[in-house]
Amino acid sequence: MVKVITITDEAYERLRKIKIRRRESFTDTILFLISVYEKIGAKQELENLAGSLKVGHINKRFLKRVIKNG
Repeated sequence: MVKVITITDEAYERLRKIKIRRRESFTDTILFLISVYEKIGAKQELENLAGSLKVGHINKRFLKRVIKNG
């Protein structure tokens, strides 16, 4: 299915430059950028939380499940 989106000229030009550099379609470029964001964004969010919990606030069962499931 195809969807139409509206973006600014600046966003289009920046996306187009990445598309050309990677020699791929706009769809593949957008999916690539999303995957990068998800990897870096998730890591960054965790880093921002570092040190904010005290030992007593950690649910050890939940923590083990998170570590196990990656």
